[in-house]
Amino acid sequence: MEAWMEMQQHAQSTQNLSSPTITKSAQASSPDVIYIGKRCDLLGWGNRDVVARGQVHEVNPNAVVHCEPLEEGAFVITLIEIIHPDTPLWKEDRFASTLGEVGPRSLV
Repeated sequence: MEAWMEMQQHAQSTQNLSSPTITKSAQASSPDVIYIGKRCDLLGWGNRDVVARGQVHEVNPNAVVHCEPLEEGAFVITLIEIIHPDTPLWKEDRFASTLGEVGPRSLV
């Protein structure tokens, strides 16, 4: 899964999905903090199709997701909709290796 996301605002989905509660990080100090709480599309590596939709949860490179520290330039995303569940994660870990294994309403 591509680490970079194409940020775009989405009109309310036809599905009844409520937005998760997002709070701004006390640790985030980069200009990326403006993305916290924004909806985004996650793109696949090869064909760059939209593989999932989510909401930016965290931008702090010191944040830990699935027992692994984030990295500089990466965002923590709360998954809202998984379009291609067999898509491998950008950074595989002990918790999951595909979007489907992570599941909706979880962090990647």
